[in-house]
Amino acid sequence: MKRINRIFIYVCLAVFISVLTGCEKISSEYKRTTSAESSDIDMTYISEDITRSPELSDFVRNVCVIGDSIGYGYSHYKRIPSERCCAQKGISLSEARENIFTVEGLGDYSAAEFMERMKPDYLMIVLGMNDIPYGDPNGFAESYMEFAKELHEISQDTRIFVMSITPVEFDTDTVTNEGVDEYNRALEEMFDGCSFAEFTDAAQALRNEDGYMDEEVSAGDGIHLNEAAYDRLLGQMQSYI
Repeated sequence: MKRINRIFIYVCLAVFISVLTGCEKISSEYKRTTSAESSDIDMTYISEDITRSPELSDFVRNVCVIGDSIGYGYSHYKRIPSERCCAQKGISLSEARENIFTVEGLGDYSAAEFMERMKPDYLMIVLGMNDIPYGDPNGFAESYMEFAKELHEISQDTRIFVMSITPVEFDTDTVTNEGVDEYNRALEEMFDGCSFAEFTDAAQALRNEDGYMDEEVSAGDGIHLNEAAYDRLLGQMQSYI
């Protein structure tokens, strides 16, 4: 009887070890798949200034974006893989915190769920253009800090860049360059000394001598950007990473 019990115990241990090994194998395969996906980007679309920099090449392969239409441009112009871009046109900061985004190749995710799924090396948060008409830069900056903190708590090893709002080519009824500058100052002050996220003024690379958007990077409506703008933005990230 004792011999039968010992055999039963050995069999159970063997099955447990087999299952555990199988789980580790699946986990390992998942990690390899995730890593492969992160490098799935056609670098021929990107300027040579970026592709010949090992740091920037690594950055564009391992960064994710959460944002609005300006953020969506990174995917639209193939500057980062589409499955690493959680962005929607016309969205504000308050909407982004609750919104369900459709991420190409992955499905529907909230910003928090996307962060949990990807846990990227780097994250660029690109929001603010659609908040300027509300005229509350300080309240905006406070909400931005709360959002960044929420994302940091989900993936504490991710380096978070709070991207400055991009300049406009000319003032409109809803967005002025003065408003852009005011909101950026509020963000810069809010994240000054922050340990888990940093204000990043890469958008300075898009300005002309008057502080407005350089017409060479405009998509034509004075607010949105063309593909050359994203090469400038990524190139400017060299000074931050």
